[in-house]
Amino acid sequence: PELFQEYLDYCILREKSQREGMLALSRIKWFYPTKMLPLGIFLRKNKDKIKTILPENENAAKYFATMLTERKIIVMSREGSYIPIVTLPQKRNEANFVIERIQNLCESGKGMGGRSAFVYLLSEMVDNIYDHAKFSDASIFAQIYKKKGFSEIVIMDDGITIPGSYAVAGHAFDDGQALLKALEGLSTKAQERGFGLRTSVNLFTKGLKGNFLIVSGKAAVYI
Repeated sequence: PELFQEYLDYCILREKSQREGMLALSRIKWFYPTKMLPLGIFLRKNKDKIKTILPENENAAKYFATMLTERKIIVMSREGSYIPIVTLPQKRNEANFVIERIQNLCESGKGMGGRSAFVYLLSEMVDNIYDHAKFSDASIFAQIYKKKGFSEIVIMDDGITIPGSYAVAGHAFDDGQALLKALEGLSTKAQERGFGLRTSVNLFTKGLKGNFLIVSGKAAVYI
């Protein structure tokens, strides 16, 4: 699936650049968020180690440079088509402005189940990071493709991973098992509802007919 392929492309680019000390993007003509966000974070952390060759396509090169520009405030594009890569604050209550901007970008979930369903799903994904990840760095990136008729939202963090959360709770799962257990609703705490992934994924994929990609540790699940 294209969503999975975009992340796989990032993995291939990352591995090759680590091996050769050069990130060659010359042939790329388009960046979707699923590839752009992890690639952007990787480059920010390795900017002194890896040389980047920009895309030959002028629009792709401009987009790439724009997305990598670090910002302290969120400014939507002139066309209102994206929220650039934004670093999430350490405190959950300070992240509400990000959810509001993405909500505005996506017209309050128009065509995506309406405001209630959209805000619920987005809030659940953000809550999941703050409740379980124990991250030091987390980012979010959203793009709406009006002509293509879909939106893409990516959230990434450097936390302890889903398998790591289970390990803290005393569950010994490999990475693939941990993802499946999270989707089944297995909680890391006795009085908790779990990762919230099962409900969110079911609503998003079965209710709204969307696509969902979860990557954690060395495993990935596409629904």
